[in-house]
Amino acid sequence: GALDRVVEKQKPSQLENLRFFKDYQVGWMYFRYFLWNYSGKQSDVQGHGDFMEGNWLTGIDAIDEERLGNRSVLSEQRDNNKAHNHFFYLPLLLGLLGFIFQAVRDPRQFLVVALLFVMTGLAIVVYLNQYPYQPRERDYAFVGSFYAFAMWIGLGIMALFEASRKLELKQLGQIAGAGLAAGLILFATESFAGGGHALSYSVLFLSVVGGGLLALAWAMNKGALNEALRAQILVVIGLLVPALMASEGWDDHSRAHRTTGVDFAKNYMDSLAPNAILFTNGDNDTFPLWYVQEVEGYRTDVRICNLSLLNTDWYIDQMKRRAYESAPLPIRMDEEKYRQGTRDIVILDPPKDTNKPYMDLNQAMETALDDDRKRDYGAGKSYSVLPSNSFRIMADSADIARHGVLNAEEMKSRLDYIDWTLTDEKGNPKGYILKNQFAVLDLLRNNNWERPVYFAVTTGPDSYMGLEEHFRLEGLAYRLVPLRYPKNDNPNMFGGVSTDIMYDNVMNKWHWGGMDNLEDGVYMDENNRRMVTNFRLQMANLGDQLLRDGDADRALDIFDKVLTVMPEENVPLGRVLLSVQSGLLELAATEAAPGLVIYELSDERRARAKELGKHLTRRLFDIQADDLRYFHSLERSQFDAVRRDRQLSKQVAELMVQTADIFLKDDSLSSELNREMQALDEMIQ
Repeated sequence: GALDRVVEKQKPSQLENLRFFKDYQVGWMYFRYFLWNYSGKQSDVQGHGDFMEGNWLTGIDAIDEERLGNRSVLSEQRDNNKAHNHFFYLPLLLGLLGFIFQAVRDPRQFLVVALLFVMTGLAIVVYLNQYPYQPRERDYAFVGSFYAFAMWIGLGIMALFEASRKLELKQLGQIAGAGLAAGLILFATESFAGGGHALSYSVLFLSVVGGGLLALAWAMNKGALNEALRAQILVVIGLLVPALMASEGWDDHSRAHRTTGVDFAKNYMDSLAPNAILFTNGDNDTFPLWYVQEVEGYRTDVRICNLSLLNTDWYIDQMKRRAYESAPLPIRMDEEKYRQGTRDIVILDPPKDTNKPYMDLNQAMETALDDDRKRDYGAGKSYSVLPSNSFRIMADSADIARHGVLNAEEMKSRLDYIDWTLTDEKGNPKGYILKNQFAVLDLLRNNNWERPVYFAVTTGPDSYMGLEEHFRLEGLAYRLVPLRYPKNDNPNMFGGVSTDIMYDNVMNKWHWGGMDNLEDGVYMDENNRRMVTNFRLQMANLGDQLLRDGDADRALDIFDKVLTVMPEENVPLGRVLLSVQSGLLELAATEAAPGLVIYELSDERRARAKELGKHLTRRLFDIQADDLRYFHSLERSQFDAVRRDRQLSKQVAELMVQTADIFLKDDSLSSELNREMQALDEMIQ
């Protein structure tokens, strides 16, 4: 019907499919990675097709500017990215020389290497059939192809040596002339088509440098150098290429002094009460936790439950068995109730009585587990049904007290039950759930608050199942508690904060994976930086709550810790630190203003808050100003493409000026930032 017509209308044509294959799957997801290794790399920030992040480059500004915009006004953070590598096409050039040399000299062996190159490269592209917006860069999938090309790089030196023995001046002229002619023809074609000249400039550059190397080989022959000396000279020249690659690429490949994977996993574990259940979602959240339990025997009382895997029957079976020191999870439905193909999807009915929308979870689950009450949808499809999408779990005071869920102060606000509605990540009521959330419901109804239940902060709202107003942040995980917290104004946080528990976890239990090592320095790649963002964010949430509670000294401890253990030298500063910046300036304030609280701090402590706050304000402003100058150096189409980034950078810069005006009225920093902001405004206009 109408749906079929919509689907047919949206279905891409074969031409569009082929264009997607060429541009994205081959161009972006293979040749970009290939050129990372043999031409150069823009940054280690995952790119999704724009010119700003994750592209290949050469280090030759005239070529790179054709694709990636102005290279002379790069922002500090982009220029200092450790993966900003320049190989100047030199490894690629040697590989192309070796490719041609082997193809001419030994076609049979060439076919062997070429087959390895294709089958571990383009053939893998076809096999994987990758969709857009991969969760991480996938260059590791094609490493076999890169190894094959490295063989041709080695043979490139042999090609130069053979040229030093046999190359004639006429042949040299023909080779160089052919390359230059090809480059000029491409340049004319690009000019006629109105496009950039990256390809023609590249061909011309490779032709000139390649011709120069061949001319050197020819000159050594005409200079009557003996073969041993020629070989030695060419080997030295050839070794300059891997030396360049090592010097450019070492810092973004070294893992020295970095133990973030293990330490971050332990920090997750140390955020949990004994005998806890922790729900995670995805590889990065789960594998390090498994490692520290299995290999290091760390916090084996905790049960890690991966929600992605909980959609399978075999994993539910595992959860129902004892592991290490952890008792089985209280999932008590029989195996045939969740067997694969059974209750993969469970329908949710909206509540029938809007005056009493919340249904006892035990009663609802018994209905959904009754095979005789499945709903027939025709065509042989029948599904189990939960007779509501809103549920109630009782919170008996004796159970809560016996298991230490709440402290004495919190017991005064204890709920007799928690009511909630199953919602998606946008907060809308769900119409169905999958097997994993059905299993979680079975666990919740059987747990009776006996074991602490946590959700990792990284799992996301869809995994929280609408329980957010009953979450209490204790570190890197939210604990489900029989309290109701008001909706949080902070969009990056749910529920409330257990300040005492979390402060102790952060200050006394957490480890920092070497990122606090200023003496040696560590390389924090994008995945690690994303994890650091979570640490900074949750610690900022704790500091904000301590400020609201009037606990100025402990708030300063947390803000100081954020900047000390995650220093800019190892982890670039970002907008996630805005609340830390404003919190430090609030603590530093000494002059009352409307709505401004003057916190009780010793002079020494207030001076420390001011020192940290001023430095952070200055750096955040400089970073945004640097970005704005870069954005305004771009040509029109690229300038328009970064409109949102420009707006954000300007807003943050203005915020630094405003907060300095409010909290640092008589300080020179306030007047400095105002002058610099005025200059930026003039540039922008």
